[in-house]
Amino acid sequence: LHSFPTRRSSDLAIANIAEIQAAYILAAKAQSTVGANMTLAIVNPSFEDGTINGWTSNNCGGVANNYNFDARTGDKFCERWTAAPGKLSDGTFLQTLSGMPNGKYMLTAELQNREQGNGDAAGHGFFLVANEGQTEGVTNNGETITTYGVVTDGSLTIGVKLEGCTGNWICFDNFQLTYLGTIATDEELADLKAEIEIA
Repeated sequence: LHSFPTRRSSDLAIANIAEIQAAYILAAKAQSTVGANMTLAIVNPSFEDGTINGWTSNNCGGVANNYNFDARTGDKFCERWTAAPGKLSDGTFLQTLSGMPNGKYMLTAELQNREQGNGDAAGHGFFLVANEGQTEGVTNNGETITTYGVVTDGSLTIGVKLEGCTGNWICFDNFQLTYLGTIATDEELADLKAEIEIA
């Protein structure tokens, strides 16, 4: 009798999960209904696999499972810390989604920026970003922050950034993305971008 090499069941399970995730991503990107939940287009939106797979961290932290972030979803979240009274240097934590329907998007995530050397006050300089849109997350206990972005070429870059941060400890988790519809005219697009910059 001949013996044939077989794939381990664990390898098959991992392969199947990857295939299912890829199918979900394609299905999410194919949506065009106003209000559609596009979160499945994000790779690893809540870090529950224990990695930052899908994301690029440039001096902006990594996965933690120490349960110190009360606003987390699940067991894992991302954080960056330095000893007080130090402040965190500039950095980014981003993912670019391609093949997205053009239009306006709403992005939410749980953010925290704490100044532990200043009575645990809420820090400044920590932002949720979606293309040109950004909203500062000034919160010391973790809150849901919302920002808006416009896609005109099928590409949407989402995540967080540190710029002039006054805190020494940031946490973030649970990115959620919603499609808000197309932009009808160049004038409407200009008005919307102006609104995003003001926000």
